Amino acid sequence: MRILALVVLVATAGAVAVLSADYDRCFYEMEALGNWSAPALRDGKAFSAADFRNALDSWGMDGDCRPRIVSYFCHIAGLKSRLALWQHVPMHPSFTPLWIVTLVLAPILLYKALGILLASRPMAMLGAALYLASPGYLSSMLMLFHPGKPLANFAFILMLYLAVRANQAVEGEPADSGARMPRCLVIGLVVLLPVLLLADETVMFCLLIPPVFAWRLFVPWPWTGRDLRRSALAWGILLVPAVLFALAALLVLPPLCSALLGQSFDFGSYMSRASIPQKFDLEHLGRNALTLLSAGLVPWPVLGLSMPVMRNSEHVPWGWLPALAGAATAAMLLVRRDGRYWRPCRKAALLTGIFIVLMTLATSHHPDELILAGFYHGSIFSVLWPVLLATVLSALAHDASWRKAAAGLAAVCLVPLAFFNSVCLGRQWQEHNNWKALQWLAEAPYNPLLEAADPAQFARLYRSNYEVKYSPDTPSARMATGRTVAYHLWKQRRQPLPRPIEGQPLALRDLWVLTELYFMRTPDRLDAMACTTDPGWRTPWIWGWKQASAYNLALARLRPERPQEQTLPVLGCHRTAPLERDTHGREGRVVYPWFAGDLAGGLRAMTAKGYDLFVLDVSRRNLPPGPYWAFHRSFVEAREEGSLAGLGVRPVGTVHVDGREIMLFEILIR
Repeated sequence: MRILALVVLVATAGAVAVLSADYDRCFYEMEALGNWSAPALRDGKAFSAADFRNALDSWGMDGDCRPRIVSYFCHIAGLKSRLALWQHVPMHPSFTPLWIVTLVLAPILLYKALGILLASRPMAMLGAALYLASPGYLSSMLMLFHPGKPLANFAFILMLYLAVRANQAVEGEPADSGARMPRCLVIGLVVLLPVLLLADETVMFCLLIPPVFAWRLFVPWPWTGRDLRRSALAWGILLVPAVLFALAALLVLPPLCSALLGQSFDFGSYMSRASIPQKFDLEHLGRNALTLLSAGLVPWPVLGLSMPVMRNSEHVPWGWLPALAGAATAAMLLVRRDGRYWRPCRKAALLTGIFIVLMTLATSHHPDELILAGFYHGSIFSVLWPVLLATVLSALAHDASWRKAAAGLAAVCLVPLAFFNSVCLGRQWQEHNNWKALQWLAEAPYNPLLEAADPAQFARLYRSNYEVKYSPDTPSARMATGRTVAYHLWKQRRQPLPRPIEGQPLALRDLWVLTELYFMRTPDRLDAMACTTDPGWRTPWIWGWKQASAYNLALARLRPERPQEQTLPVLGCHRTAPLERDTHGREGRVVYPWFAGDLAGGLRAMTAKGYDLFVLDVSRRNLPPGPYWAFHRSFVEAREEGSLAGLGVRPVGTVHVDGREIMLFEILIR
């Protein structure tokens, strides 16, 4: 069994390594790249103390007041690290420095925890292999998104390891010895967990681990004064992270956000405002249990469900629920009959049931019908699942040789099945990400590198998949691999306009390369002597001076004396919606309505999105002939013909940058 477990673990790790090298299956979530880059880079690409302030911008980073400042800071640090690395090496689509914690340290800690819990290295290896193949683990490798869920996984594994280690320390002591909480668990609860609670709200679930897996520290026996005091002290230490989180969310963050960012922060109103009570019912509880269990036991395509958002035409295959419930009952009876592993199994089963209930309550705050399969959403289940299966396999492999063979065969089947399902779930999320990319492109930042794509195909996909929330990639997508495209564009990173390979139009899955290269080529600061403004420019409708650095970042792209950086015109827009309710990365966003194709269509598109002001370089005449420049060409022609007023456009200000004339225009049509 030990050799088989080692082979399974090594083979799974090798499959994960091969999958990580596939640039077409790994992807950068466009919600993070498109919406969160502006607040993350508000003060430039270099690391600075302002990053801690920008990490408080929950409206810009998340679109609401959520106390996930550790996660926001990790996203800022990850994005700036990637932009710095682009100068030297072509980047991986989903790489982040957090991989050292989420992909390396977390499985090691889980292996150690299972080794203590089951007292069996082979079963610990199989449990670690199951985790490596799980959707929760592979989602943090396949997809670069909000780091909150991968950090929640790490927090759960860390607390599990500390709890079983603490339980091991007190297990050999007499029942009436009054065991104290070990120092490692105290440090984890008082120091580490309060920090991780500010990464994601689901980390709160980790508070249940110590009372379940180290219950002797919290239950006084016998009921003497000394034992009652020690038990009360243990419960007090357990409540420290929750109290610190409540103080931070309710008392510390509101004045900080108001003083440093001028934003309101009301976590209590978010919890009540976003809740949809109708989604917390038996139907959603059953569906979440079905999908979470199916991700580890049933080939995902058989269910006929899409993830992460359920399509309107799909139906829940309720017929699988009795079969899964029967399999779970049989497994529990097997472990109960064996007796040796019944205690850890029932503890993990208890936490699994509580987790499904809490995740159903948490997803009731989401406007869409989320499908929980452990891939990002509900990823903590990918930690509970290996613990449950490892206890079942341990009970199955006990004693007789045929039972060991059956346990080995089960492991050989379950690990590839979990890996297959994780890849399928990743592909479905990638189709959802294509849809997000199309929504983002409808008001995308100005990026002349997008000239290498095919706007006509993007526009057709945008119109045909708007209501579906899933989209295929462009039909005539490039034939080269994603790794080849990234390397090819990286080699040309110093050229004014890098060209695609053999003239093939780039695909939706290449947008992350174009966007990050554009950020990398943009200078951090604008020389004070390079820009002059008219007195009329100092008006409230230019985002306010708090966003001045973001606007300077846009103007800096116009500097012609740096050919390796951007030298082409820029179009910026201002939204009429209140800033505190519509930050979501849009303040200071540089928008170019290239989907529209001409001036009239572009104005209608900007008006529909709530924009009423924009700036444009009116001194440039020789524009490239590609479709990306159709809006700019039609604007220059209309200005020369004097027909702007008839189209509902009025010039209201001028900026001179390095000899270029940048004009501010107001859209009068509504």
